[in-house]
Amino acid sequence: LGPLAVSLSQTLTAIREAAPNATVIVTGYPLLINAPSDEIQALVNAGIAALNDVIEATVLSAGSGFVYVDVEDDFAGHGLGGADAWIVPPPMLGAFHPNPEGYAAYAEAILEVL
Repeated sequence: LGPLAVSLSQTLTAIREAAPNATVIVTGYPLLINAPSDEIQALVNAGIAALNDVIEATVLSAGSGFVYVDVEDDFAGHGLGGADAWIVPPPMLGAFHPNPEGYAAYAEAILEVL
């Protein structure tokens, strides 16, 4: 296990100990770049996809009461560079975070699993 998986696993264990009956939802990240146009942009999206894979595997291995929500498909076509981006572009404050539409997409994805 890599450092992220170990740290996340420890965090999930601490949550389970503090709230044994809770349902814990952990989301992944959207791919930031809509239709990458160069190698660096493609690497950014590949890195996010790899990060999501680690998060998902760690959450699934945490057992009952932990749910992973993948938002990659929900954000498809809404990354930076798209006509309808749900991610705040740089250099704006909050860059690379969801805008209101993006947060609404996160909420919808979470509600689908509840």
